[in-house]
Parts: sequence; structure tokens; C-alpha cells
Amino acid sequence: MGALCVAVFFVISGFLLYRPFVLAALGDRPAPRVGRFYLRRALRIFPAYWLALTFYLFVFGPDQARGVGDALVYYGLAQNYRSGSLLLGLGVAWTLAIEVSFYVVLPALAAGFRALSNAIDPLRRLRGQLAGLAAMYVIGVAVRAWAVWSRGHIVESHGEWHP
Repeated sequence: MGALCVAVFFVISGFLLYRPFVLAALGDRPAPRVGRFYLRRALRIFPAYWLALTFYLFVFGPDQARGVGDALVYYGLAQNYRSGSLLLGLGVAWTLAIEVSFYVVLPALAAGFRALSNAIDPLRRLRGQLAGLAAMYVIGVAVRAWAVWSRGHIVESHGEWHP
């Protein structure tokens, strides 16, 4: 059930975070300020994560941060992008790395969807937003299918970077 719960969390989080952007677009109002959005997300995630990670590394896993590079990967939530690091540091932090990646792209996606749906008619604005979300769904399914299909290729050495 863990994977399902994480997926449900991502859906709820995505809905709640995208909601102010879509309401602004549908209401033909200015979008939320991107700088403020990023600041709020960073303050919500990083202080508690850094505290928990520091405690964990000092008490349970001091051998996991083998140098400054590893520490930067863990504290920067980049373990998902460096082979051999996914479950090091705080093992469950891979979910935070995905969430932070979503935070980074959300304002740009919202701006793109808004540009697609920039119309006078509110129904057309709604259709544009739904078309953008449908495209994201199709892209997500395609990426997931590709990941399952290409699972035979696994990078095994620690420290290699991958997208």
C-alpha cells in the first residue's frame, strides 16, 4: 500500500498546489507570484528535512556521507538523480525529491497552460486548462511505459548522474 499512498499524496499535493494558478487563469486574474511560491515551498520542506537528515547522519549513518559531494546530494535532495544514492541519507527522501522537482516546474507548466487557454470565453479557458492536464497525463503514462519497458538497463556504479 505504500506506493499507492505516495501516489495519492502526489495527486492531492498537485491538485492543491496547482489550484491557485488555475483559479487565477480561469478568473482572468494575475497568477500567484513565483518567488513567493518557491519561498513558501522551500520553507515548508527544507528546514525540517535538513534537521531530520542531520540527526540521522550523525546518529545512525555517519558513514553514508562519504564526502562533500554526498552531503550536497542529500541536503539538496538530488539522490534521485545520482545512481547508488536513491535510498541513502533518509531513504524516504526520494519522495521529497520528486515533490521538489514538481515545485520547480509547476509555475512554468501553469504559465504554459494559461497561454494555451488565453481566451475571453471562460469555457475556452477551462478547455485549455483541461487540454494541458490531459497532455501531462498522456506524457506521464508514456514515460511510465518507457520506464517499465527499458527496465533492463540499470546503472550500477555509485555516483553516475542520470536524468
